[in-house]
Amino acid sequence: MLAPLEKLRKYLIDMPCAEKTMSVCIFTSDAGFNALDLINMQDELNKSGQNPFEVSFLFSDNNDFHNYSNYFKGQSVFYQQINPVLADFDIRNLLLERNIPNATLDIDEFYISCGYKSKNDKSIPVEERSVLRNAYYEEVEKILSLYSMIKFLNLQNQPHSDLSRFSVLQ
Repeated sequence: MLAPLEKLRKYLIDMPCAEKTMSVCIFTSDAGFNALDLINMQDELNKSGQNPFEVSFLFSDNNDFHNYSNYFKGQSVFYQQINPVLADFDIRNLLLERNIPNATLDIDEFYISCGYKSKNDKSIPVEERSVLRNAYYEEVEKILSLYSMIKFLNLQNQPHSDLSRFSVLQ
């Protein structure tokens, strides 16, 4: 069985060449290790003359980019050993170095602003769970719309706000 990133790599390598490079937004949680893998894959493909995609934005639902020690919570069978090289990893450094804008709306902070301990708070009434989740998604959509507008203005060579430090907290 292929790891998720290997499936993506195979898909991108086998993808018919497009006239234009695809602009990709990475959605991540936890420390953003898959973002590093995708950026490295982009570099490898570029070196071999393939340019199927370019990472142009990163969105995270977690403000704690230094939670490497908590990363392995049984989320995936592909990440079972801690790599000490990544102990001080912070994806934001690479994003800044490459001028890739990013935004964060911490989902637990959103739930705290709504009066709960976290998204996993057992006191959230069942009927309110989907309402809260939808409200969170509406805020995420606002962030993505802002990024789209700024990207459009960038293409039009218009002045715009710096999104690289954009963070939304309710």
